[in-house]
Amino acid sequence: METRDIQRGQTHLDVTKTTIGGETAAVFGTVRHRNGFDPLESAALYGYHATADWGAVADEVGVQVFSTRWMADGDWYAFPPLPWSDVTQDNPVIRALRPEGLLSREPSRLAKQWREPTDVLTPVDDALVDRLDRWRDQALRYASAVEGVDERLQTFYAQMFVLRTIEIGNLIVRFEVRKP
Repeated sequence: METRDIQRGQTHLDVTKTTIGGETAAVFGTVRHRNGFDPLESAALYGYHATADWGAVADEVGVQVFSTRWMADGDWYAFPPLPWSDVTQDNPVIRALRPEGLLSREPSRLAKQWREPTDVLTPVDDALVDRLDRWRDQALRYASAVEGVDERLQTFYAQMFVLRTIEIGNLIVRFEVRKP
């Protein structure tokens, strides 16, 4: 598990990205300080870029479970907040966040019973591919000479995907500089 300090303005939260079988499963955030910005928004955006589908944010009042891919009327799709007194092993929303619930897509099933999303975001990697395709079309359209442009763009795109893979995997790359 990887925990990061997410800050927006003076709102701080610790967000942990969890994995199941090497794939991102969910993000869980704990509010450390709230001042002006909704911590759910920051946690959901982080979860979207981390390729998680679901997450939860906890504060002194309770827990709120949210989707990182679904929207509801322009906001992140979220279940109603659960006060700490309702956060039990028997609560279906909490149970859905267990590994077996996430694997069986239980949060999505429960959410659709409660309320349908009004919009669904394209997965971040698919959105990147679409954007790169549009950039390629524009580069070829406006380049003064198109010879070699496609090859250079492919090299650039490969570099972008290597960086994305490093970001997702939280890989640490070390470079050693040696004097001749």
